[in-house]
Amino acid sequence: MNKTKRKIFETSMKLFAEKGYDATSIEEITATVGVAKGTLYYHFSSKEEIFNFLIEEGIKLLQNSIDIKTEKLDNYIDQILYYVRSENAEKDYIIKETSLNDIIKNVALKNKDDLLENNVDLIVDVSDEKVLTDSKWLEFILNQIINNSIKYKRDNIGSYIKIKVCENTNSVKLFIEDNGIGISKNDLPQVFDKWFTGENGREKSKSTGMGLYIAKKLCVKLGHRIEIESEAGSFTRVVITFGKNDFCKMD
Repeated sequence: MNKTKRKIFETSMKLFAEKGYDATSIEEITATVGVAKGTLYYHFSSKEEIFNFLIEEGIKLLQNSIDIKTEKLDNYIDQILYYVRSENAEKDYIIKETSLNDIIKNVALKNKDDLLENNVDLIVDVSDEKVLTDSKWLEFILNQIINNSIKYKRDNIGSYIKIKVCENTNSVKLFIEDNGIGISKNDLPQVFDKWFTGENGREKSKSTGMGLYIAKKLCVKLGHRIEIESEAGSFTRVVITFGKNDFCKMD
């Protein structure tokens, strides 16, 4: 990659991260880089091509990281792809009646090796409850939550993740609770912020600081509400609330 192309790439990446894909124009990219449009179009045919190049380079970087296991690499790649969707695609989802049990089974299967390796019990108390959502997006959201529960488990105890559902007339609530290291009071208000890793991310493991940020953005687009309760050294509980009867935005 030559110097000009790299500068266009790095500037675009920064602008996309700060403002979002849709809010960033070719004119702003060229003005920030200090090149003419013709120079940009010599290297990239469109803004979409810049974005696609960003994704490809990000995946290459992850694949070249020797410390990353295959399943963790898959999760990081998922984060890149769903970040793109959360920033760029207003209609890249299909809302329909979906079985929570089916989604949870898929997430459990995807994480089975990590659960076994870390001796974490997954306890599911879900029957035939259905919600209005996009199954792939919700699967990604739950996968981020389960990944965090495994990553931040406490040592020398019987670690578990409990999933249950409570249903009433107006909504369905999905609870995911673990008995891990928990989140400090200072960090809790910031867990959905972009790039936020907190004490746990700095001390316990490598963290992108993007998983929960993307999960929150997807929930907002789907009309769901996501909340986190936690106590350091005790537990973390994530609650996702789904409206019933229609595509219902949860305020």
